[in-house]
Amino acid sequence: MSVHPIPNRTERVTVRIALWTALPLLTGILCWWTAAAVHIYGLLPLPGGMIPFFAYGGLAAGLLACLVFGRRMTGRFYSVRRPVVPVVYFCCTVVSFALAMGVPVLVPLPGIALGIYMGRRLANGNAGPEEAKKQAKSTALLAAGVSGLFGAGSILMAALDNSLAGNIGRMLGVEWGRETILAGAVLLLPVLMGIQYLLTRWAVRFSQRLK
Repeated sequence: MSVHPIPNRTERVTVRIALWTALPLLTGILCWWTAAAVHIYGLLPLPGGMIPFFAYGGLAAGLLACLVFGRRMTGRFYSVRRPVVPVVYFCCTVVSFALAMGVPVLVPLPGIALGIYMGRRLANGNAGPEEAKKQAKSTALLAAGVSGLFGAGSILMAALDNSLAGNIGRMLGVEWGRETILAGAVLLLPVLMGIQYLLTRWAVRFSQRLK
């Protein structure tokens, strides 16, 4: 499948806005958490007061990358090498998982975004029906698997941390005991994966049909 430059001006503007928003946030948050982990676990003698500087430095690095490479990234947005796509998706899922304090309530959002991206990539590459169907299925399976991984991670952390079990209970709107909440979370995990699969597959098909 050959991928062509983005022909639609509105879509080019949308891609630029998405890049200028997502990339600085991603680099800023990753640098912030990396510095915090180094400080908390004593990996290096890093004072706690320096952590904000790493966060702002990551934010600035993302903005600089957009400024220098923004036009090139926009032009090659749908022709990026395929192995890069799941790596970026996984990083975004890590951020969404941490922002929700270890509760996978935001985890489906990066999967939907992945589906939209793959749908537009297929549309720009003039993919045939069979290839589009195959890519939609594989993308949805990837998203469902990643959601299941983070859901299982949340259950494991909740088993070791009472506060996280309470967070899951509040998310579900219940006041059950820890064991009941964990059992319910285990039962809901396949539901989360199924919903993620359906939403991502729908996102691929929907965005591919957009003109």
